[in-house]
Amino acid sequence: MMLHEYETTVIVHPETTDEDMNRLGERLLGIVGTYQGTMLFKEDWGLRKLAYPIRKQPRGRYLYMDYASPADCVGEMERVLRIESGVLRFLTVRLGENVDVEAIKLAGRDRSRKPADEGETSLVDDREGDREEYMDDAPTGRPVHGQAAGLDDEPEEED
Repeated sequence: MMLHEYETTVIVHPETTDEDMNRLGERLLGIVGTYQGTMLFKEDWGLRKLAYPIRKQPRGRYLYMDYASPADCVGEMERVLRIESGVLRFLTVRLGENVDVEAIKLAGRDRSRKPADEGETSLVDDREGDREEYMDDAPTGRPVHGQAAGLDDEPEEED
């Protein structure tokens, strides 16, 4: 059986109790087990401020899971998350295809993907720095998209 590695991040209502979070986590763990998958990592990120309100909620509780399972498991897991009343949003991403679960467990790599606190540098800041370096590498110092479109500041002189 071919297993793929997935990560699922779930945002639930901020007033969800620890008991309800554990119940949801166990339910999702049961789905992975039903499909002969393996939970590699599960972490409760706790209550965090959202970038924008979702269903009029400025905050949400996050649950992060990293697991290996067949592709059918994801459909069932997302069906259950759509039915759960406390779930505000969820996102599932495939990290790898045909993964060796034992090799991942033996590697013992740091599985935590907890987002940075508000005071720390975010990924957005890093990307902006890369963009500025890329634009500095342009031969004329102008933005690359302007050159590609043939837009120059100075018109060519006609003889």
